[in-house]
Amino acid sequence: MQLWQRALGFHRSGRGRAAGALRVWLWWEWLTTRWWRLRPIRPGGLLLYSVRRWKGPTVRLRDGAVVRRGDRVLELHLHNALFPRQATDSPWPYLAALREDLVALRHRMAQDHAVAAHGVTVFAEPARRLGFEVRPLPRSPWWRLVRFFLWGLRAVYHPRGRGHKPPPWPAEVWLPLDTLPGRVKAR
Repeated sequence: MQLWQRALGFHRSGRGRAAGALRVWLWWEWLTTRWWRLRPIRPGGLLLYSVRRWKGPTVRLRDGAVVRRGDRVLELHLHNALFPRQATDSPWPYLAALREDLVALRHRMAQDHAVAAHGVTVFAEPARRLGFEVRPLPRSPWWRLVRFFLWGLRAVYHPRGRGHKPPPWPAEVWLPLDTLPGRVKAR
């Protein structure tokens, strides 16, 4: 482990506890959860969401859906505090619970008149398995900062406090409403 990682508290963090400067990650997560008004998709679910107006450029998804500036989208976030309860190094055991979240997500999207769900994650492959369209993000200073933040969150919430290895590069994930029902069927 490098000296700067020790200084941040990576070696003493995990299971939802933060040491050293990583406490800032918990404070920032608490602040943004309230600021963005994140709510659970379903009671006990692993996904949080907020309803937003899309502010980016027009996005054409693989299935033909189009997300335009001003369209309502559900911004998705992982409910990090629930992950340390189950000690695992892999996101794969959570897929069944996330599939249940996607069933609830379909109803939430229809209720909130959202055209798609959107998120940014370092768990691109599990997201792809769940039916999300995964798009790479550019290697820009902004996304380096996002990756660094996600790295710190992983160190805080990982069951064994693992934060010494950088996570994969973050990816953008999309799930349009029109194709959601077919994507949540058991595989």
